[in-house]
Formats: sequence, C-alpha cells, structure tokens
Amino acid sequence: MKKLRGILKKYKAAGILICAILILLPAFFFLFVRVKAEPEPVSEESTEDGTESFSLGPIFGTVITVYDENGNKVEKTAYDIIWDMDHGITYYNSPEEAKEAAERKANYTPPVVTPSSRDLDYILNYKITVDVNDDATLHMVYHIDWQVLNDTTDGPLTWLVIGIPNSHCRDINALSSTIKSVKYIKKYQNQTGSWVRIDLDRAYHKDEIVSFDFELTQDYMYQMNMLKDGETVYTFTPGWFDDIAVKQLELRWNADKVISNSTNEIIVPNCELKDGYYVWTTSLYKGNKFRVDLTYPNDAFAFNTGKKAEMVTPKRDESSQVASIIFICMLLVFVSWGTPILTAFIRWKTTSGLDGYESVKKYTVVEYFANCPTCGAPRPEKKEICEYCNASFVKSKKVVEEEKIPKEYKSFKDEIFSHKENGNYTATFAPHTFIHVTTGLRSKPVSFGTYLKESRGAGGHSCAHSSCACACACACACAGGGRAGCTAKDFYNTNLKYSYFTKNK
Repeated sequence: MKKLRGILKKYKAAGILICAILILLPAFFFLFVRVKAEPEPVSEESTEDGTESFSLGPIFGTVITVYDENGNKVEKTAYDIIWDMDHGITYYNSPEEAKEAAERKANYTPPVVTPSSRDLDYILNYKITVDVNDDATLHMVYHIDWQVLNDTTDGPLTWLVIGIPNSHCRDINALSSTIKSVKYIKKYQNQTGSWVRIDLDRAYHKDEIVSFDFELTQDYMYQMNMLKDGETVYTFTPGWFDDIAVKQLELRWNADKVISNSTNEIIVPNCELKDGYYVWTTSLYKGNKFRVDLTYPNDAFAFNTGKKAEMVTPKRDESSQVASIIFICMLLVFVSWGTPILTAFIRWKTTSGLDGYESVKKYTVVEYFANCPTCGAPRPEKKEICEYCNASFVKSKKVVEEEKIPKEYKSFKDEIFSHKENGNYTATFAPHTFIHVTTGLRSKPVSFGTYLKESRGAGGHSCAHSSCACACACACACAGGGRAGCTAKDFYNTNLKYSYFTKNK
C-alpha cells in the first residue's frame, strides 16, 4: 500500500485519472443494474362526498356540434367528446362523413399480412378467449401458431415470453404438450414488468411451426363507475409484436351480461356475436394494435371497489437512462481528454522517464598503487598500465555525482566539486589519489507533469473540447413477447385514467 501511495504521489496526473476511473466504474455499474419495480401511481382526487374519483384533466366547456356514427346530430362539450372518443365512441363533422366511415367499416376486410425476408418469425394464428369469473377475475386462454423463419441469426426457437397485464395473475398452466414449462416472471432483460415465460418441449428450426396453448387467471382488470355510475368497464388490448407480423388475430370475449362493447381503432372490423362470444378478427402488421372496452352493470359480478385496474408497463430504470447519458458523456470526455494523457504516460514510461540528453560534468576519484601490484615496479607519473607486466596501477575508481555521493567521499565533496574545468587534479584527502574531471552526456530525466506539459506545448498532443449530444432511442421490440434474445415488452398499457388515454391515443 505504501508503495502504491508512493507511485501515485510521484505520478500525480496519472494517479488522479486512475483513481477517477476506479471510483466511477463501480458507480456506473450500480446504476445500470438497479431496476425499478414500482408501477406508475394512479392519480386520484377526493370528491365532496369523500369518495375517490380519477383525475380526468382539465374540463373544456365549449359546446360543439358533431354527428355520431349513425349521422345523428349531437351537441356536446369538447371535454365530453374527447372522453367519448378515448373510449371508442367516434364523432364526425358531418352526416356524410359519418356515412362514409360506416361504409368503410362495414366493408372492412383484414389485410393479408406476410413476413419480410429478414423476419425471424411469423405468427400464423393468435387467439385469445376471455371469460369473466364470478369473482370478476378473467380466465384467459391463449392459442398461438408460431412459425420459425430463421434459425441462424438468433438460433432455433427454444423459449419465448408473452406479456400479461400485471402481477395479479394465478393458475398459469400449460394446455399443450409442446410446452415444457410455463411460469410468471417479473424481470426480463433488465426490465421490470409482467410476463409468462414459455419453455418449449424442443428446439424448433426454420420452417417449423410450433402450436402451444396456456391459460391463466388475471385480476385487477376493471374499473367501477369509470364512464357512468352503476357501470363497470373492462379495457383490454390484445398483444402486438413490433418485430413479428400476425396473419390472423382473434379475440373472443364472453358476451354474458355485457351491456355494450366498443373499440377505438377503425382498422378492426365490427364485433360479431358468435356462439355466445363477441369476436374481433383481424390481422396485424408489425406494431399494429387495438383496444376494446366492455361495459357491465355493477351487479353483474362480484366487483370490488378496492381493486382498481393495475397495468404495469415494463420499463428500464430511469436512473439507468441517466447513467447511460452520464457514461457516454464521461466516455467522450475520457476520449478527448484522458486518452492523450494516458498515451503520454505510456510514452513517458517507455522512455523510463527520460527525455533526450544533457551536458554534465563527470567527477571520477581514482586511487593508484604506488608500485605495480604484480612486479613491484614504481608507477610513472600519469601512467595507469605497468610497462613491464601490463598490470593496472588503478587501485579504485569511483564516479561521484552531486545527487549521489559515496559515503567515504561525503566529507570531501567541496574539494571534489570545486574543480570546474576538465583535467586531473591531485586530491589532498588521500595519497596517490586524483580527481578526473571530464564533460559528457547523460540521459535527461523528466517528471511526467513536465513531460506532459512540454509535449502538449510542442504540438505532440492536443486537448480536444467535445460537445456531448446524447440521443436516447427506445425501440419497442416484441411488444407482445418474443423469442430468446429478443427484447420483450408488455403489450398491455391500460392505466385506466384520462391522462393515460390522452398520452397513448
């Protein structure tokens, strides 16, 4: 630890950069993995009698003359028109326009929807059957015929997820042998929401069709007194897929005790009553969807005023989005500012902290033998090699530097460094000892801070100033579910309050 502190103290700029990275990375990781699981709150207000009612936004009192779908003249406030249209009641500007719309709807035939050459899957048949239980929960049965078009991009189809309205579900059961297991999950690919995960009995490859059925009981799907006192409304949106075309979707809802039904999408044909069920049949392009509203008297089933419709839309943690923006900005800052510093540090280290050479005086203390250590011949003046036996007269030779003086010469440093010119000088502190002074070159040491400053000043590096423009795009891939590897989102987005309908119209 002491060694690390020493290194950081010596190389301050690099140390600050490394510490910043070590601190920020865990923070970013924490923000990315945190995921919120709370549903969006439903805005409520209290009425004069103390009961709670949904906040329906500002009331527009202007009276407007419009025409209903039968061409009848209707005078309503702007507020009432908006409210009605959000709940499937359409108005028109003239009787002629109403007649044309009725003809288009009567003559509507579902388009033939086919997949593209790049699609992974194609849903041939998508059928949902809904029955209302005595306790006002919904018994829902799903049947899907799923064709695999591509088994190389994401591999064969082995499991998939289907979104459900909320976590208040139970009795999820497989009804076909093609399902190995089925279960509720609340997290999928770093999102929170409500899904049914289906593991298939085997891997399905290109051109194979897997048909599977499952059932569940769903609660918290209705709102009492939503449109009119004494009436309860179920609102339901069949699942859609942003990346998968649906050749045929059929929604069947038990017609028992239903007062009225409506849909707010003109692409859906008129509802037909077949075998005791209201039936909507259509096809869906990628991303197409529609919503149906079914109204019952409050005494039709055991409705509970405490069970307000609860639809949880899966979403990523908002802090993750903020963290993403911060991370991208920090990355840009690091690239524009940190990269040159890191590059300079690596370059400085590869030179061992040296930057060229500098001229320096070299002081060498040389002690000689008075006589040749081999043959005993006396040493002639200025001679280092014996002329008789070629032995060396040098007893010791040490280079003395001002930054690092040998212990035995510390007391004589003033005499040693007093000589400024090149030459040989007799030392007074020891017999047969001389001080050799020469001029030479040595590698020039430089601190990292100085090296960085000089290299920037010389044009070796530049500090680029970047503007950070961050765009966030949320692609709703496989809104009704999807195969493994496909980002799935819940397809129910029905928070039964006025702000939801105006937001999602």
